[in-house]
Amino acid sequence: MGLIKTDTTAVGNGIEAAIERLNTTAAQTAVVPAKQWKGRDLDKEARGKTRCVQFEAALQSPAIAGMKWKTMEEYLKLVLEAAEAGVKYTFDDSK
Repeated sequence: MGLIKTDTTAVGNGIEAAIERLNTTAAQTAVVPAKQWKGRDLDKEARGKTRCVQFEAALQSPAIAGMKWKTMEEYLKLVLEAAEAGVKYTFDDSK
């Protein structure tokens, strides 16, 4: 068995295109300095998640929903106050 010869002049073999790409210089790209990773703020993440859960719980509260409200703003104001009170209770920093 002999070696298989390939026709380097055939259209579509890509050899000339590959050689041409290797011979051309790539445009210089600006070097972007890497951002220094500061780590995760786990306390901030926990407070954000707790705030969301407390807000959802206050929205679903039958006690708050059962009160008579004139406007939606009054209802949401009490829901927000209840949620913030829940966050303060959960993260009692006075200890």
